[in-house]
Amino acid sequence: MKKILIPSITLLLIIFLLSGCQLYSLDKSEAGAGEELLGLVQQNNIAKENQEEEYDIPTNNPASAYSVPLEDGLHITGTPIEIDINEFRLEISGEVENPLSLTFDQIKEMDHIRIYAELECPGFFIDKGYWTGIEVKDLLDLAEVKDNAESVEFISYDGSYIKSVSIDDVFSNDGLLVAYHFDDNEFSEIHGYPLRIVAKGEIGAIWVKWLGKIEVLPTSEN
Repeated sequence: MKKILIPSITLLLIIFLLSGCQLYSLDKSEAGAGEELLGLVQQNNIAKENQEEEYDIPTNNPASAYSVPLEDGLHITGTPIEIDINEFRLEISGEVENPLSLTFDQIKEMDHIRIYAELECPGFFIDKGYWTGIEVKDLLDLAEVKDNAESVEFISYDGSYIKSVSIDDVFSNDGLLVAYHFDDNEFSEIHGYPLRIVAKGEIGAIWVKWLGKIEVLPTSEN
């Protein structure tokens, strides 16, 4: 075992947040610290950490000092949202001619694809497998996107996590799905049940779990 230098736990939290992976709440203090750090990062007010600690860790796992749990073939990130599937609706709204409100069953009845994709949380883990779902561009075609649409937001069911991509990226990426299966099984609650975004070729930031809404945004004004 080789002794190597790794950043302090504070810097590890920053790296984990910047990697785009939803923070796994190990406890309230760590989750709170992570959220606070993320806010500081977004304001570009974080000074570089220059303190390092020495750890005896395996050289093939440099992030083991802040490990991410694994279950059912996927690493656990984010705080699970309890969803009543009978009440659940995926809302597609914003700059569209035909807003949609879809049940889980309606989504599963649509034409779907099954693709191999790797979910990467840079520096921490890569989850590999087969994902099944509806292409986002097909859903937007059903909703009839307006000409002034510029970007799309993916919003978690409780509104606590939002990521966006350009409308051009949505229609050019054949691996951008609203997914409901991983390796032919429905997601468990901790992995985003009932729906999550799969964004092949993108880092974990875009892979929003517990998806509840897709919002099409207009061209921003100068």
